[in-house]
Amino acid sequence: MNDLHKFGNNVLHWACHGGDLETVKLIVSWNLLDVNSRGWDSWTPVMEAAVKGHSDVVEFLVGRGADVSLVDSDGDNVLHCACSGGDLETVKLIVSWNLLDVNARNNDGRTAVYMARRYGHPRVVKFLVSRGGH
Repeated sequence: MNDLHKFGNNVLHWACHGGDLETVKLIVSWNLLDVNSRGWDSWTPVMEAAVKGHSDVVEFLVGRGADVSLVDSDGDNVLHCACSGGDLETVKLIVSWNLLDVNARNNDGRTAVYMARRYGHPRVVKFLVSRGGH
């Protein structure tokens, strides 16, 4: 069994992880895969893009119906994922939509600020705190 199937990710997950917007657009244009499909650890394609800091892919997917309120098997939403990755522009984009509570907690009670601290992203922590995060 290859890794594609073992982890449950489809080609859209992998394309979002890689971050090439044109590739993601092509795959989405085929209308064969759900933009909210679940892969490894119940991650969605937008979570893959967010953790890697591909804000252009995140924005594109949301424009195509990606649901940022979905959570993975750990209870992390797309903001948790973006904060783990540490790309400030991606975090700012997600927060700017006002769709998620910056203090939402995952299954372990951890917030996005906690994730940013845990993975060593002080600029993300500072930004979130300025937006009421704790």
